[in-house]
Amino acid sequence: MKLEGECLFCALERRTELGEAERYLGASVMEPDTRILVNDKGFCTRHHAMLFSMSNRLGHALMLESHTAETISRLKKPLASLRSAAAS
Repeated sequence: MKLEGECLFCALERRTELGEAERYLGASVMEPDTRILVNDKGFCTRHHAMLFSMSNRLGHALMLESHTAETISRLKKPLASLRSAAAS
């Protein structure tokens, strides 16, 4: 393992993080289990930027599109309740 001045834990974290990002943008984009997890949890701003900067922008767009659709679907009922409360 080549550390290049990094702490061992920082090097392991960086390598693991990049490996997971590549896995999420690879074949797992089409795996239902992965899509369900991403639709439920999403990604933080930092990791969205990391995924966007990688070579598979289509995979990132597919993940983002299904997460957005799921979020909109979950918000429909609470928004309807708010609208009816605001109208009364």
